[in-house]
Amino acid sequence: MRILQRIIIYLIIPLAIAGLLYLNAEIASEKYGIAQPKAGQYLAEITGKVQTVTAEAGEEITVPVTVRNSGSLPWSSEGDRIIFLSYHIHTESGDDTAAEEGERTPLPQTVSPGGEATVDLEVSAPEKAGKYTLEIDLVYEGVTWFADQGSETLKLPMEITD
Repeated sequence: MRILQRIIIYLIIPLAIAGLLYLNAEIASEKYGIAQPKAGQYLAEITGKVQTVTAEAGEEITVPVTVRNSGSLPWSSEGDRIIFLSYHIHTESGDDTAAEEGERTPLPQTVSPGGEATVDLEVSAPEKAGKYTLEIDLVYEGVTWFADQGSETLKLPMEITD
């Protein structure tokens, strides 16, 4: 009888507790959207209002774009699932990144699937004059860039002067 009690106390009860904790974490991650992204959740169509971006070295500029939610979840820059518009800046040769991760620009409102918003993307121009590519994307903060989920980015030529 003592062996059975010890088995229950030291083996079965801890396993049951671990199982319940794991199940609770899975339920919470699904409920609050913190699970790993699923196909089709984070997709966007990004269109630019300009064809080329020009700026002086180190200048802070805004680039107007329209984002359309072609995914299955709403986007918001507030709450539990924070989505921002951001960018990468690549050199003309494409083999060097001038800005691995750009500034985050919040969305002006919640964007439901099928909806769209116009956003003035805040961009910090590179410190060195030259020709670059501004690659605009959305980011689910701390989880994934939309491009990593199959979404197309917007790539604009960027010319930086002294």
